Amino acid sequence: MINLLLKRDVIETIIPTAGVAITRLSGVSGAWSAYGELISAANLTYDFILCGAYLYERLFSASNGLSATCCTYQVATGEPGSEVPIAEDRTMMSLYEATVGDGMMSFRGSTLLFPPMLIPASTRLSYRNSSDSAVAQRGSLYLVGYKATDWGLPLTYLKDSIAYMKGLAVVAKGAVCYPALGKTTVTTGNPAWTDGAAVELVASATSPTLITGAHGVGVATATAGLCAHAKICIGSVGNEKDHSEVAFANAASQVGPLGASVLPRPLLVKTGERISVIAHGSVAAKNVGVSLQGFELK
Repeated sequence: MINLLLKRDVIETIIPTAGVAITRLSGVSGAWSAYGELISAANLTYDFILCGAYLYERLFSASNGLSATCCTYQVATGEPGSEVPIAEDRTMMSLYEATVGDGMMSFRGSTLLFPPMLIPASTRLSYRNSSDSAVAQRGSLYLVGYKATDWGLPLTYLKDSIAYMKGLAVVAKGAVCYPALGKTTVTTGNPAWTDGAAVELVASATSPTLITGAHGVGVATATAGLCAHAKICIGSVGNEKDHSEVAFANAASQVGPLGASVLPRPLLVKTGERISVIAHGSVAAKNVGVSLQGFELK
C-alpha cells in the first residue's frame, strides 16, 4: 500500500539515471532473455528502496490471426552470472490481424509496483524477461524508488489523510486528469538530458490535490529511441521546483516514449499552488505529450 503514503519533498530516484541508456530485452517461447544491467555495484552509492518499474513493451506479428503473450519480468541483484531475482511481475499483450499484410505492432507503457524492499549500496541491479509466445516481443524498463536516507514519513498536513488511506476521504472531484482532455506538449532540453522549459498543467489547484502519476507519449517530433523523464513541479512562473519525477521508457529503434507512470507515493499539492512539468530526454528538443493523474480532496 505504498502508494497511499502522502509526501511532499521526497523526490523519486530513477534507475538507470539520466544519461544512461536502458537495455531492450527479448525472451521468447518460454525462455529467459539474458540479464540487462540497470546499474553497476560501483554506481549504486546509496541504499535504495525499490518500489516498482516503468515498463515499455512492443509486440510484433507478421502472421494473420490473434497473437497473445504473457510476459514475465524479474529484477535481480548480483554480479554477472550470479544474479538472484528479488522482484517479479507479469503483463499480458495481444494483437489481431485479419489478413496477412505487412505485420502489426502493439505498444504499451505501464507501471509494475513491488512491495518496497531495501537494496544496500554497492549492489548491482539487472533485469530479464520471458514471453510464452514465439512472436517478437520486446521490453525495456526503468526502476523507481527512493534513496533510503531521503525516505520521509507520511504527511499529516491533511486532517483527513487517514480517511484517504482508508478510502473514506471526502472528495472534491475524486480521481481526475490534467489537462481535462488530451495531453500537453512538453519539450526535452537541448542538449540531451538537460531540462527543457517548464510547461503549466494546472494554474491554481482548487483544493488539496494528490498527484498520483503521469502519462507520456511521443508526439509530432518524437523519434526512435527517445526515453524521457518528467519532473513534476510546484511554483510560480520562473520559480518552479521539482517535487516528483517519473520516467517514460523506450528502447533503441522504437518510436516513443510511452508510459503510464504511477508515483509510488502521491505528491501533495496545496490549494492555490501551480503545477508544471519539465522534461529531459535522450534526444534533444523532442516533444512529449504529458498528462497528470490526480485525486482532489475537499
